[in-house]
Amino acid sequence: MTNLDCLPKELFVPKEYLNQLTCMFGLGIFKNPVALPCQHVFCQSCIEMWLDKHGTCPKCRQKYSKGELKPQWIIANIIKQAAVACPNSGCCWTGRYDMLEQHQLTECKEANCPCAFGCGEKIKRSSQEEHNKVCELRRVACNYCKSLVLFKKVEEHEHCCIKNVIQCPQCSKELLWRDLELHQREECDKAEIKCKFANIAQCEFKGTKEKLEEHYINGMESHIELLTSVVYGLQVKIEGYEKIRYQYQIPCMNGTSLICSPTTMPKNSFDINWSNGDKKANGSIPKAWSVILTNKSIPGNFRARIKILELNSTDQNGWKICVGIFNSPKIQAGNWGRFKNSWGYVLGTGQKAGTESHPYGEIYKAGDIITIEYNAGKITFFKNDVSQGEAFNGIRGPFYLGAAISDTGHIIEILDVVLQ
Repeated sequence: MTNLDCLPKELFVPKEYLNQLTCMFGLGIFKNPVALPCQHVFCQSCIEMWLDKHGTCPKCRQKYSKGELKPQWIIANIIKQAAVACPNSGCCWTGRYDMLEQHQLTECKEANCPCAFGCGEKIKRSSQEEHNKVCELRRVACNYCKSLVLFKKVEEHEHCCIKNVIQCPQCSKELLWRDLELHQREECDKAEIKCKFANIAQCEFKGTKEKLEEHYINGMESHIELLTSVVYGLQVKIEGYEKIRYQYQIPCMNGTSLICSPTTMPKNSFDINWSNGDKKANGSIPKAWSVILTNKSIPGNFRARIKILELNSTDQNGWKICVGIFNSPKIQAGNWGRFKNSWGYVLGTGQKAGTESHPYGEIYKAGDIITIEYNAGKITFFKNDVSQGEAFNGIRGPFYLGAAISDTGHIIEILDVVLQ
């Protein structure tokens, strides 16, 4: 049974007779008590749900329908007059049950009541006066027309208020405050106005409308010179941006291109190749492992990106390609996982070389990029710019990038190595 509607016993001041007024379903006090012909009493909603499902009295199991229920007015009156305590924390009120609702609606200082201005907040009745002083939907008087306006819109209203009248400081004409700027710019003969080339070409002239007209006529040549200087400066900037665009276009982690400004150009780029002298490396022995290292070690902290260019789909070896780092150039095929100072990232099996295992994701498609980051003794791997977690801690370089390739047709490329 769900949605039981009994009155909570906690409301009532404990009395022994209340035990006789407890509904067997929700174990609370009867709400709208009704009785079956067998004289067993229940909450109306509780017994109606039971009869809909079972059609019997839950105590004596005789068959009945909802039409046979009879209100129990005497029991209902006893409950209405029973003593209850206000359930709101901090309130000490006690009284009859039938007075509780009125107490909570009009008197209880601890009851949560909706804001009188309709802001949606619920505030304790004892705190409503303080809330009313700061509510954004409270009404305040306009400083000019004295009409009541929403607090959050009073500034907007006063800006446009028909009684917000001031005098122009130059010609003393009375006008609305909101119209002062337009009046001084287009009407007032005594107001000083900036030259219209002030912002575009830094012309510093100011004057009345009459003097400004003379300035435009007499200053045409100087304005042309100012504008020419501005256009030339813009042209120099555009040419500089174009040089940056074509000189510093670099690949991003997702394989697309990024146009870098001088402030975002990668610094400390470290030029490095595989030991075959090329950025690319591939397997050279069919159905066997080829191991290749970089032609020089990487000093200090670094971030290296290696891209999978091609994968041989006929290769049955689950590992296919292993990418990692070593701090010795002596690594050879066959001892990838046994070499003392090897920290490898294995593609295809989700394992790493060395004494520990780590759940790296499997990689099968060409175009994926593996990033190895070494910083302060920690090595972290990334797959397509998504971190795969910290792999090793407490190790030292310098390091060689290494790759073990299981078959021909697998090709990888060093995109870049950046010292950090």
